[in-house]
This record gives sequence, structure tokens and C-alpha cells, in this order.
Amino acid sequence: MNSIEEKINTDIDELLEENIEFWLRFSTSFHQIRKFQSAVKDLQDELQKKRPNKQKLESKPLEQLSEIRPIYRHLKEIQTELTLWLEHSAVLKDDLQNRMSSLCNLKEEITRFSQEGPQEEGNDLSVCQAAKLHGEIIIMKRENKKVACELHGGAKRVEKLQAEVWRTLQELDELGLRRDNKSSQSKIPLRSFLFGVKLKKQKQRSSLFACVSPALQKQYSELPRPK
Repeated sequence: MNSIEEKINTDIDELLEENIEFWLRFSTSFHQIRKFQSAVKDLQDELQKKRPNKQKLESKPLEQLSEIRPIYRHLKEIQTELTLWLEHSAVLKDDLQNRMSSLCNLKEEITRFSQEGPQEEGNDLSVCQAAKLHGEIIIMKRENKKVACELHGGAKRVEKLQAEVWRTLQELDELGLRRDNKSSQSKIPLRSFLFGVKLKKQKQRSSLFACVSPALQKQYSELPRPK
């Protein structure tokens, strides 16, 4: 292996190693969507059972509102968590874009070294070597596109759920629960570690679809690196 091929292989290996943290963040946040959906459904089912009618609300307002106040607070907490999820999703999206830029730059570098012709001994890149390295880049770019699609779909689901929670909270505000929210906000855990790490931008080169879904993970984990 000459020095150029060794350098490019090292760059590729670094990209693969940096994926580990991304896998953890993406997998955790992606699978959190189902938990959100389940929690919202349970709360709405409970609210349906306890929601007071107009007559009961007028006769015993405090008693009736106390029945649904815990549900209201839980929905407010979930609303905050959904906002955090979307912020985290934006960070992951930036990671994917940076990853794609890194892959494109690496591809251009491989092409340049393979087209320059014979250089100093040990510093040229043969057509065969370039083809092998290009193959690895293609696999990683394909994986990048897969996770981008999954992330986009997940964000749409969360946005839809967020709108649903907002409508429910608006209805409860109209019953007189808005004032109670001011006294309970300090008790709502923001759960900034919901996704296992703080919301921050990661190193420029870190992405891969990895844990998009068990089926996709199995499919692409079986793809061998070109020899």
C-alpha cells in the first residue's frame, strides 16, 4: 500500500469510527418517537374519560379541573420534549450534510490522485486502487441518504404529534387550566438528556444510518468493503 492509498484509507477509517456516537444519538432519538406517540395516546384516552362537561364544570369547577390538571401538566412536558427532539433532529441533519461534504471532498481527492499520472515513487494511485476507494465512498454516501430519509420522516411524525398536543392544550386552556400552568412550569423536567447526550454540534465528519431500523441495519451491515 503506497502513502496516498494509506492516507485515504486512514481518512475513511476515521469517518467510520466517528459514526459510533452518531449511531447512539440517532438511534435513541429515532426510537423515542414511538414512546412519544404512546404517551400522548394514553394521556388523551385518560383525558377523554375525565374531561368534564359544561354542567359539571359550572357546578364544581375546582373539583373538575383538579381531575385533569395532572394530564395537562404531562402534556406540557411532552410538548417541551417534542421541541427538544426537533432541535436535536436539526443537529443530526447538519451532521449528515457535513458528512456528505466530507465524502464528496474525499471522492474528489481520490479522483485527482488517480488522474495525475505517475508521480514520485510510492505516491501514485492506480486505477484499481481508486476504484476500490470509490466503492467505499459510494457505500457510505448511500447509507447517508438512507438515514436522511429516515430522519426527515421522523421529523414529520414529531411535527404532526406536536400539533396534536398543541390543539389538546388549547382546548384545556379554554377550560381554565392556563393559570395553573404558570405555577407548574418550574416543575417540568426539560429532560435535556433525553437523547443520551447534550444538544450540540458534533465533529464535522460524523454520520451513518446504522440504527435506522433493524431491517435496514442488517441489510447494509452485510455489505462488504470492496477489496
